[in-house]
Amino acid sequence: MVLEERRLEFAFEGQRPYDLFRNNRALVRDYPGTHALNNTPNTNVNQTIQPTDNRVIYFIPNRERLVNKNLTQNP
Repeated sequence: MVLEERRLEFAFEGQRPYDLFRNNRALVRDYPGTHALNNTPNTNVNQTIQPTDNRVIYFIPNRERLVNKNLTQNP
């Protein structure tokens, strides 16, 4: 599967969330770390981020905004 190959090829490059959200799949974080909602590491952290979640924001490049004055930056 292409997504699995990209997962291996681009490991540790930060591409995984974009690939998942672009293909309407959830990002599952089920390991300890600082991605907890309160940014406190612990050993029981399970988080599933859906592509429609409000935390998923894509910024519009400034050059695109300069070309099209009708565009406004995402918050």
